[in-house]
Amino acid sequence: MNYDFTIFHFIVLLNVLSSLFSIFLAITAFVIKNNRVAFQFGLLMSIFSVWGVFKIFTFFIHSLEIQIFIFNTVRAVTIFTPGIVLLIIINYLKQKVGFIKFLLFVAVLLSILSFIENFNNHSDYNYEIAYINTIPVLRFEPSLLSAVYIIYLYFCLISTIIIIIYNLFHSSLYFKRQLFYILIAIAIPAFNDLLFRFNISPIPGHHLTPECFAIGNYFFAKALFEYNFLKIIPITRKIVMDSLEDIIITVDPNNIVIDVNQSCESIFGFNINDINGKQFESTFKNYEELIYIYKTSKSKEIVIKTNKGFHHFFVKLSKVLDKKNKELATVIILQNITEIKQAELKLKKYSEELEKINFTKDRFFSIISHDLRNPFNALIGISDLLLEKVENTQDMELKEFATLINEASLKAYKLLENLLEWSRIQTGTIKLEPMFIKVKDVINESIETVGLSSIKKSITMTNEIEDTSIYADYNMVLTILRNLISNAIKFTNRNGKIIICSKILKEQNKVQINIVDSGVGISEEDITKIFSIDQKNSKPGTDKEIGTGLGLILCKEFVQINKGEIFISSKLNEGTTVSFTMPMARIEN
Repeated sequence: MNYDFTIFHFIVLLNVLSSLFSIFLAITAFVIKNNRVAFQFGLLMSIFSVWGVFKIFTFFIHSLEIQIFIFNTVRAVTIFTPGIVLLIIINYLKQKVGFIKFLLFVAVLLSILSFIENFNNHSDYNYEIAYINTIPVLRFEPSLLSAVYIIYLYFCLISTIIIIIYNLFHSSLYFKRQLFYILIAIAIPAFNDLLFRFNISPIPGHHLTPECFAIGNYFFAKALFEYNFLKIIPITRKIVMDSLEDIIITVDPNNIVIDVNQSCESIFGFNINDINGKQFESTFKNYEELIYIYKTSKSKEIVIKTNKGFHHFFVKLSKVLDKKNKELATVIILQNITEIKQAELKLKKYSEELEKINFTKDRFFSIISHDLRNPFNALIGISDLLLEKVENTQDMELKEFATLINEASLKAYKLLENLLEWSRIQTGTIKLEPMFIKVKDVINESIETVGLSSIKKSITMTNEIEDTSIYADYNMVLTILRNLISNAIKFTNRNGKIIICSKILKEQNKVQINIVDSGVGISEEDITKIFSIDQKNSKPGTDKEIGTGLGLILCKEFVQINKGEIFISSKLNEGTTVSFTMPMARIEN
């Protein structure tokens, strides 16, 4: 009697533990959000726990009808377990099995038939209760439904085991361990069920498959907690790691390489199955810089020579920790910057070539500035003397030629000056030297410079500037005014008027200078193009004066360099107002 009592309590205790452990694993899986495999695993554990509870009930029930009802109910529920196990593995490994939906349909059909059998004539299968060591056990003659159930069960289990074994040979060491524990967890109850079919059992007469789940669940727990089953799964590695061009190497706390991606295999020429499970230092012994970075955890750029040439990488390390800050692994990331480095070399080469070109260009402008100014000054001086000599001559043709020579010389010199100024702006060689400038004085100087042209056309020029000061580059302001006043004279008819006035913009802390003429005006279309270098804007003046087309462009550049703005308002045949602003000089107390 003591023997029977011990066996009885051992089986009950084993089922209680199995059920409790299954419930624990089910809850653990269900709390993992947005994970289909976790949900399916939780469902599987829930079925295991129900199976264990019902098995406990059968130990205390002596009614044949209730035993039959429990048996068919358990079979109706547990028929889903082999299909769910297969489904978990398929989704876990992202395998494509076309008949999985059909298998689930078969499970539903078998489940319905099992429930229906609860209401059939049970005498057809010779159900009876037998006692083994005082424990009631249901006996019956196998039906067709039982045969279909067994075929379905083993088809699913064998398919699952084949898929797992196949992937054991095609996964990294880390995922091999996951798969190994899952395989053991499935194989233990499956093997026990197979032995029972041949009337072999550790406890004769007892079908101990539910109890075997207590052992199987231990291996599920190993995969779940020790190797992050349901959290780190192969599909994540395949999609994320193998799609990266960067090299990913995962090393466990014992310095063992547990995973590398395809880029690592491609660059280093390794085979994933050859290096997994080996020491990091021995695997990468030919790459001292990489080992140094691994040991010191210092990010660094390195160059690696492989059979495919030289590769530039930026190497950084990342520690993978669990919730208790325990180190799970070290991830070494080698960011492939080979193309960036090649682009940098090309850019450096282009930069050096551009420097040479700029030096040649600057030298060219320097030659122009030095070697052309002197001949032009001489030519202008000689043409001025020539004009004086022929002033009283009666030879009108000679006088006209002398005038043309003088005007052409002045125009060419002005074009040269503008080109040189513009080139200095574009090359950045011009230096801003701001100072306090009395606006009235600089305007009087500008008028004196171009005054002869206004006298020739009998144009009245008025300086209405108030006593105000600006803070700007003197030479630039002088160039701006000289060009703007020259333009006003050029496009103003004889006996016209030009007024130069100013306005203080207190809110902007600027002074606005206006050059107002009574000239021919500018069309709205021409105003939009007047400051553009790629538009031809030069037009002859009212006395057929010809310009360079660069004057206003220079004005805009100089105004902007001095932190000002320039704008034009005009009406055809009524005149033009060109305005620009300059920073107002601050009066020091």
